Amino acid sequence: MFFDWPVAWGEVFLLVLFRVAGIVGSMPVLSSRAVPMRMRLAFALVLTVALLPAIPLAAWPLEPKGIWVLSGLIVQEVVLGLLLGFAAQMPILAMQAAGDMIGLQMGFGVAAVFDPDSGSQENLVASLLRNGALLLFLLFGGHHLVLQALADSFRTLPPGSLSLSPDLLDEGILLTGHLLELGLRLGAPALAALLLVEVGLGLVARTVPQMNIFIVGFPLKIGLGFFMLAVTLPSMLLLFRQEIGQLGSLLGRLAAP
Repeated sequence: MFFDWPVAWGEVFLLVLFRVAGIVGSMPVLSSRAVPMRMRLAFALVLTVALLPAIPLAAWPLEPKGIWVLSGLIVQEVVLGLLLGFAAQMPILAMQAAGDMIGLQMGFGVAAVFDPDSGSQENLVASLLRNGALLLFLLFGGHHLVLQALADSFRTLPPGSLSLSPDLLDEGILLTGHLLELGLRLGAPALAALLLVEVGLGLVARTVPQMNIFIVGFPLKIGLGFFMLAVTLPSMLLLFRQEIGQLGSLLGRLAAP
């Protein structure tokens, strides 16, 4: 019952809210600027209220903490939420990175479009792969895995029990490295084919200087790039689905004590 809760239940509510807000503000789909801030805050509040009964009562503190101690605990909860959200974003960011590299090799560096989510410019291939990855993330149930990992994190790491250690920083660095590796693996076939065409065009330019390589090269690289995307798309989807399948274990490892 409500009156059986510890006297510091308000502080626990804040700690849970800030962990939930951290992951809501960085997870796929909900972190988009297209989602109004009020809606994100409302979703974080509703999710916090829903998760409170799942927290073991023994993990709740019996006495309220000081303002400075509470502030430090809030920062730790936000960092954990942001790290979990970034880990969930990793497959989508890797797909976008692969599209950036492929589009740049195809010559789409000058044909960039404005990305409202990041507030920066991105090429057409990156935009296509990122939007497709977002749809696949929802289709494969990635949002369910994130919410399940968030609920499990309160059982393995109750509110206020997290400590920012070098191991947590190492996990963030490893995630960034894995993001770059995954992006290269997704775009490697198309990048290799475009690199060979670039080398071939360079040889042609040296042997036949009368030929206008720019006029020949642009449509050739664009056509080859889209052809390689069509050919390698099934393997890219398979690799993306494998990453989504491993997302639950990855988030569980990040939220381990």
